[in-house]
Amino acid sequence: MINPIFPIMLHSFEIKEFEKNKDNLIKYIYEEKEKDPVGVQATNIGGWHSKDLKKEGLLLDVLVQGIVGYFAPTNMVNKNAKMSISNIWANINGHNDLNLPHNHPRADLAGVWWIKVPPDSSNIIFNSPSFFEEFPLYEFYSDEVKNQLNFHPTYYITPGEGQVVVFPSFLTHWVEPNKSQEDRISVSFNIDLSTTPSNAK
Repeated sequence: MINPIFPIMLHSFEIKEFEKNKDNLIKYIYEEKEKDPVGVQATNIGGWHSKDLKKEGLLLDVLVQGIVGYFAPTNMVNKNAKMSISNIWANINGHNDLNLPHNHPRADLAGVWWIKVPPDSSNIIFNSPSFFEEFPLYEFYSDEVKNQLNFHPTYYITPGEGQVVVFPSFLTHWVEPNKSQEDRISVSFNIDLSTTPSNAK
């Protein structure tokens, strides 16, 4: 028996209110680009990366509702735990634009929400934090075992519109070049966590 231990928690879910807000979200993000066409140079090679949009209404409201709608009905989270979005920004990647491998220091969780995903606009790739140490094991185990347990040096997601992925902020990830002729639009964000002890008053 193989007993996988020390898993990395990667959440993937759909924003229920996405479709009715999609057009307004796209319009809002392009308007922000018009206000600040230079944006921020971070991990993006080409493309546009906005400044922090945390104080803006629609973007944050729809995202928070989606996150609460995913976590709240379940028992996966400690009832004394709290989460808050510390910052949020938009990304517009045109043809061949990409994001280099990176992680998100000073946060507990990180996330990506896809707003516009044309065909062939590529994947988000996650790198195993144990890639170096476990490299001989990737060659040792059979493909059947590796596929069954997601035991690979990398893991990729081909996103859909309205999809959100939330993952530990230390997990290195990157976005492949957009092979579409259309813009790929996403929203990235960081989450801070806190937990009140159960005996606190």
